[in-house]
Amino acid sequence: MGTKDVLPQNDREVGSRCPSDIDGFMHYRHLDLCYNFNQEHYVDYLGHIKQTCSSYGGELLRIDSQERQTYIEHILEGRTVTRVAIQGHSNNPGNIWTLDDGTPLPYTNWRSGDPAFGSHLQIFTNDAWTSQNGYRQNRNNIFLCERRP
Repeated sequence: MGTKDVLPQNDREVGSRCPSDIDGFMHYRHLDLCYNFNQEHYVDYLGHIKQTCSSYGGELLRIDSQERQTYIEHILEGRTVTRVAIQGHSNNPGNIWTLDDGTPLPYTNWRSGDPAFGSHLQIFTNDAWTSQNGYRQNRNNIFLCERRP
């Protein structure tokens, strides 16, 4: 991949599902990924995080392939916040991790020792995934919302 393939490309088309001038959304054409960054001073998936994404007409970012994982690692490079909330949860007896629509995660990048039972999913140290339970005060995080086609 060359540099031009990794950097975000703005989509300024009128009527686009990813207008770059609204809510800070950016469009990466190669993956048809329309996303924005949001920073929080606490972790609250069901309250603030998912409601914020919904208010943008979107949902919490899905990482459903190695290609998406690699791109997200590139755009998060140099971040100062350890926790990055992404879509995925396991609120069931079988500890099956699913996306918000109920489908099983098609791709995972668990850190050593995970997946543990947890209510939500996050990118953590070294871009590996770990679980995060519910609401946590004093835990700065970033979350990415996406608008899907």
